[in-house]
Amino acid sequence: MDFSLSDEQQALYARMRKLGQDVIAPGAAERDQKGVWDPQVWKAVSAAGVPGMPVPEGHGGSSGS
Repeated sequence: MDFSLSDEQQALYARMRKLGQDVIAPGAAERDQKGVWDPQVWKAVSAAGVPGMPVPEGHGGSSGS
């Protein structure tokens, strides 16, 4: 059994890692300490399609695993 990531999975991983490094990580500790929500971070995460990944395509998601 081959558990290697496909090219598509590797590309998704790279995009999500960059999103985390560039958008989520900066200021994350401060947001956690203060207990604040940053709508700009959520907009960026949403624009990347993260919330819809586990949702079936028939319901508007991307059927990711």
